[in-house]
Amino acid sequence: FVNDLVAVHFSHTSILKLHFARQTVEKRIEDLATDISSRLIEFSETVSEDRVFALRLLAEKDRSSPEVTGFSARFMKPMGFSILDITDSSYMIVSSGQFIANAGISIVNKGSYIDSVPLVVKDVVRGKRVITFQAKRRFVIAGIPFYAFGGIGIEKTMLSKLSPFEDCTVIMRIGNEIIG
Repeated sequence: FVNDLVAVHFSHTSILKLHFARQTVEKRIEDLATDISSRLIEFSETVSEDRVFALRLLAEKDRSSPEVTGFSARFMKPMGFSILDITDSSYMIVSSGQFIANAGISIVNKGSYIDSVPLVVKDVVRGKRVITFQAKRRFVIAGIPFYAFGGIGIEKTMLSKLSPFEDCTVIMRIGNEIIG
């Protein structure tokens, strides 16, 4: 009888611990999404207020200017992003933080499904497929719409930060791929 009570107690405790872990991970993901969105808003405001960027891109129509193509690269790491792109309204990259040579590449497919709320996206960084958590932010310069795409790579270190306790491992499954 005592063994049955102990087994029921451990089972109940394990279920409570699992519910707590789930709620904690969900809250941390929500906080991370809010943080990414906030940083992307700040970046968009910075781009829209930068007169040199606007001058080179809009007045001089010089998309290959280092002030344009290198803009995202200057801000990507300080803002804590591993993906940071600026596109025109047709989703043509004008500045890429992860690889400056991406300028001129169309990301219309990605642009059509990413929104202002961060989501998990498979992306290509320097020819390597990576899993990211990213969002899109629309902004305007001189009445012309642009988009900023930004986010972080999802890897084991990031997933471990979501874990509520040491003996809890967070894993993520995307299709047949499992990380964590």
